[in-house]
Amino acid sequence: MATVQLSCNILAAAREGEEVYGEAHVERATRLLTFVSGRLRVGERTLVTATGVFRNPPETGAVSI
Repeated sequence: MATVQLSCNILAAAREGEEVYGEAHVERATRLLTFVSGRLRVGERTLVTATGVFRNPPETGAVSI
């Protein structure tokens, strides 16, 4: 998968000893592109948000244009 666009926003820092959790969501997927979003958080405090667009690999046996 090739990265077409990636954007990260750093909002806060984690403190030593805090457990950081990550989550990601596929917002939309087409034949060629997948649009995703995600965040890193400590509890309900968001540390980082991110969005990305990725080029899907060609289907097996498909000819790439």
